[in-house]
Amino acid sequence: MLYHTIKWPTICRHNYILFKKSFLTFFAYIYTGGVIYMTGKSETLLLLESLAIRMASNEQLEKYLMREGKGHTGERQLLNELKKLNTEHMILSDLYFETHSGQKFQIDHLLVIGNVLFIYEVKNYEGEWNYGNELFTKGTNFSCPNPLIQLTRTKNCFKQFLQDLSLANCEVKAAVVFINSHFTLFNVPVGKPLLLPTQIHHHIQTMDQFPPITDSLRVVVQELLRNKAKAEPFRKNIPLYRFEELKKGIRCRACGDIVVPLNTKFYRCSNCSSTGNVTQAILDAAREFQLLFPNMKLTVSSLYEWCGKSCAKQRFSNVLTANFIAQGKYRGTYYL
Repeated sequence: MLYHTIKWPTICRHNYILFKKSFLTFFAYIYTGGVIYMTGKSETLLLLESLAIRMASNEQLEKYLMREGKGHTGERQLLNELKKLNTEHMILSDLYFETHSGQKFQIDHLLVIGNVLFIYEVKNYEGEWNYGNELFTKGTNFSCPNPLIQLTRTKNCFKQFLQDLSLANCEVKAAVVFINSHFTLFNVPVGKPLLLPTQIHHHIQTMDQFPPITDSLRVVVQELLRNKAKAEPFRKNIPLYRFEELKKGIRCRACGDIVVPLNTKFYRCSNCSSTGNVTQAILDAAREFQLLFPNMKLTVSSLYEWCGKSCAKQRFSNVLTANFIAQGKYRGTYYL
């Protein structure tokens, strides 16, 4: 019997970091039992939370943060309900795609079950509302667009996206879910794809009757993960800010407040009393810098200043070298 020695290719640091980032991104979808979940906060919410800590008090920012935070809470609540499914399923959340024609769209939750892809658009409204074909109204002074308009666009874009990838053989369904138990909607026409709070439990029971996921749909999931677009923060309603005006320092991983290192390894937060790893906090700060300032280069000096010069400069160089891809040489080096 002949034995062949396999010579593994040498992996340069550049490729290793790319592999590491891709693996961690994919691994973020994996949940025990083969069920796929994605529960992280949106880029917009992360940006708003950062500014709320580092920026002077701003009413516009606070209102936007409250709205985004409430939306995220609603999405997490629905995810917790969907996790009660006993039949084989997958859930992909906060997905961004772009069709070949340039149409960009986002999906709150995508349930993969049987041979069906089920889109959920989550709304965390509360109070008494009236249905209208164009607008939902609350009292006499408040209204918002009928979310079915947004759902229809998302569903059509998604079907087009599947067609672009030659994956048009699976069934696509969609519904708007009103997750807040204090929400009531009057004058709803029969047959509309809307799930009111009292209907969610029955909907979950109905979905539990679906058969196992088909092999063809597993292929679709792989292609969706491979072709999802990078989420970009929605900056239109975010107040203008500048690097020089924001508070500097590393942040507590528990509450987000600015912290001062106790030593080279750990910090203790004066706000919530939790302790954390300084290296991880520096890494978080580097990613926060990239989110807040996409047009600025991430360098050792910029990160050193962004973190309030809280550690020796070499520490920041070590973190960037280990976790990012270096571009340029010497004093012109920056990191991606």
